[in-house]
Amino acid sequence: GLLLERDGANELPLEWEDPETGLPCKCMLDKYFETRDGAAVRVLDLKSSMDPTEAAFAKSVAKFGYPRQDAMYRDAARRYAGGRP
Repeated sequence: GLLLERDGANELPLEWEDPETGLPCKCMLDKYFETRDGAAVRVLDLKSSMDPTEAAFAKSVAKFGYPRQDAMYRDAARRYAGGRP
């Protein structure tokens, strides 16, 4: 709960062009905020599940491509943050 209460942006829409492919990209970050020292940024992505067991969630991770989504969100957040991790 405390991370959701941090100052920052909720449902932050971001759009950019991928420099390698030239393809347009976009995403919606559920929660975006800076670390307390401002050296880095953090992104929270909330997920819901009908079955929260580890096995069922692992299937959802694979089915919905969460690792790919994670890579895109990290790229988008770094761009938005001026290169900060």
